[in-house]
Amino acid sequence: MTITAAPGVPDNVKAGVQSTLDSYLTGGLVGPLRTGQAPAGVEALFGPPAAAGLQSADRPSLVEDHPAVLGDVKADRAEATLTPVAAPDGSIALVAAHLDVTLTVTSRTSQLRSTRSADLVLAPLNGKWVIDSYDMSASRDSLPRSSGPVTTRARKP
Repeated sequence: MTITAAPGVPDNVKAGVQSTLDSYLTGGLVGPLRTGQAPAGVEALFGPPAAAGLQSADRPSLVEDHPAVLGDVKADRAEATLTPVAAPDGSIALVAAHLDVTLTVTSRTSQLRSTRSADLVLAPLNGKWVIDSYDMSASRDSLPRSSGPVTTRARKP
């Protein structure tokens, strides 16, 4: 994932947030699209309130579960823009991340495009950065297009 950080995001914070977002991309999106297996390890990437969304109607927006097409996955776009939120003492309390991901899955007989746009807030928890809240839209569309895309939306303030 390509990360662009606003001024004021220390390198160690950027690296921690990137690790979380890379793990989310790999375990929650790319892995299931390649294997058809349930997302692996993504629960640990979410803080307690946001993690509840993985067990709710928000799940289809947050992760790929039982995708219609399995195969090779190409990341057409995987970008995040980070903005720091400072605490009164000047330390970084939170990081706002805008995420844009477009993945194309190719099997022997079909293609699927999976697109996500999200605004995430990440917070430090037990030495790592976790997704504390989300506002995410997901769309899945067959290629060539046989019908309109299936779009889902999830929000956990």
